[in-house]
Amino acid sequence: TDGKENVLNNVKELTVHSKDDTYRMAIAGNVNIASTAALGAALTWNRIGHQLTADDDVLEDFEKKDDNGNVVQTLVPSALTVDGEATQTNRAKVSGYQVVTLEDAKVDISAVDTAKFTTISVGAVLVLPNVTSKGSNLGVEGANANSMIDKTTLAELENCVVGNQTINSTSVGSDMITVDVNASTDNKSLSSADVLVITAGSGDTRAALGAAVVENTIGANTQANVTGTYGVNNMLVKSISNQDLDNYAFGVAATTDFALGGSVVVNTISGDTSATIGKADASLSKVNSSGSLGVIAESYEELTNGSGQLAASGGGKTVAASGGGSVAVNSISGDTLATVTNADGQMFGWFKTPNANCVDV
Repeated sequence: TDGKENVLNNVKELTVHSKDDTYRMAIAGNVNIASTAALGAALTWNRIGHQLTADDDVLEDFEKKDDNGNVVQTLVPSALTVDGEATQTNRAKVSGYQVVTLEDAKVDISAVDTAKFTTISVGAVLVLPNVTSKGSNLGVEGANANSMIDKTTLAELENCVVGNQTINSTSVGSDMITVDVNASTDNKSLSSADVLVITAGSGDTRAALGAAVVENTIGANTQANVTGTYGVNNMLVKSISNQDLDNYAFGVAATTDFALGGSVVVNTISGDTSATIGKADASLSKVNSSGSLGVIAESYEELTNGSGQLAASGGGKTVAASGGGSVAVNSISGDTLATVTNADGQMFGWFKTPNANCVDV
């Protein structure tokens, strides 16, 4: 609404708080033992939020069909969205309210996300000597640990009027009113994929193949927004994002003839961290502050990668050979923005009194 219909009177303290402290652990492991050939795989997936595209196979799980198999309705849960336009949202928001406060009032809007992951995949393959085993001996093992966070943390005062006078006042009084709008994201992920392959069979040719892959994708948007009209002493609009990823992948392959081991670690961090007063697509916002006005955006990323492999061969009946490789890739993108803007992208400031200032944004 425009703030004229929804009214909260005589407010001493207004607190709107949301928190997501999800913790998810996924562990997969396998051991395979044979005398001729053994194959194994370990796979773990962790997900918070998910973006769907129109051709995503996952959509089939939410399609309602008629007797002829034609899709008549798609029932997509609120945590899922089509074409990547939005993600799961942790939101603390007040929209379209006039808040008439008492003296020394406090308005606190905060959204906090502390989601954490532990994702581990471990696999082992052993091909043991056996006098009856002839021909070739083969051991193959793969492990993959995959985790993803795709969500938005939002704290917002939208098109509100806050102060100790009526909405008709163009210069709302302060009376030591404090307004804080804070959005905070603190995500941690520990991922590990490890494989061990030993081929020691009794065949004429022996081979060991092992591969470990870790993939982490974090698309976390953290936003603190204020629009409307405010008469305050102090106002703080703050958005802070912290992403901490620890990832390890190791592959070990050993045999007498041919050994191949490899490991890959891929990390992708994206998403914006923003703190704003005013919006380009909203009407003019006004803040009359008799104290301090702060707009702060901070973003921190910490990545720790361990990627290694060991491939060993020797002493076989044929030519011994071994090979391996380790790859670690990090990608960080996104904007960190602290802005004060109006529809024209301008800011105007002036001193009304020696101790007070008014900003139209």
